[in-house]
Amino acid sequence: MRLQNVKRFTPNLEEIQKAEKILREKIREANHKMFNQGNGCPIIHNNLNIYRRQYFGYYNNKNEKVIFVTFNKNKLTIIEKLKGFRRDKSENWKKEIETWEDGCSNHWEIKINLATESLFEMYVNGRG
Repeated sequence: MRLQNVKRFTPNLEEIQKAEKILREKIREANHKMFNQGNGCPIIHNNLNIYRRQYFGYYNNKNEKVIFVTFNKNKLTIIEKLKGFRRDKSENWKKEIETWEDGCSNHWEIKINLATESLFEMYVNGRG
C-alpha cells in the first residue's frame, strides 16, 4: 500500500487505541478465509500479540480518518530459535515502512476506518 496522493495525519495514542480495539473486535470476521495461514504460519486472529505494528494515518475521500497498519512478526517460537532464526533487532522499522516479500502471515497489513469502525483491504503475504 502506498500512501501517495492522500492527505496524511499522524495517529495519536487515543486513535491507535481505538484502532486496536476495532481490530481485536473484528479481526476474526475479517480473517475468515485465513489466506496464507496455518501449516507453520501464524493464524492471525489467534496471535495478534506476536506482531510489531506500524501505524500510518490518512483521510479517505469522505474525509474520514483511516489508519493503515502493518504487522510484522516480532516473537520467535522455541522451534524457530532452535532452527537458528533470529529476531530483527534493528530500529529501522521505527523510521520507515517495512516491506516484505513472502513470509505468509508473519507479515500482513490492514486498514481501519475510525469513523465507521470497520476493517478493510486486509492483505497477507504469500508463502513464496
